[in-house]
Amino acid sequence: PRFVFPAAIPDGFGPDIMSQIQNKIGESVLLRRVPPEAYLEYSTEIVRTLDGFHQISAIRSAVFLSEQDCPYEEEFDGNDFCATHLLLKAKGRPVGTLRIRWFAEFAKLERIALLPCER
Repeated sequence: PRFVFPAAIPDGFGPDIMSQIQNKIGESVLLRRVPPEAYLEYSTEIVRTLDGFHQISAIRSAVFLSEQDCPYEEEFDGNDFCATHLLLKAKGRPVGTLRIRWFAEFAKLERIALLPCER
C-alpha cells in the first residue's frame, strides 16, 4: 500500500489549499515583485508522501545541520508529523522547504530552508 504522509490541513481549507494560502499570504508581503518567468521555473507542492518527507528532511539537514550547525534534536523536534510541509522545486529539482503549524487563530511558518544554490 502507498504511504500517505499525514499533512495537517485545518478546517476551511479545501483541495486547492495552495491557491488559498497564496491568497492569504499574497504578494504584498514581498519586498519586490516576482518576475513572471519565476512562475515557470519554480513550483510548490504539499508533501503527502514518505518520499516527499525524505526530500524536505534532506534539504533541512543540508541547511540547518550541516551549514548552520544546528543540533539534530532542535531541528527535528517532533512537530513534523502534525504540520503541513511545502516543497519548493526549481525545474523539478527540490531546492527549498517550509513547514506550517496550525493553531486556533493563527499559523506559524517554520523551518524555512533554501539550498545555497538558489539563494
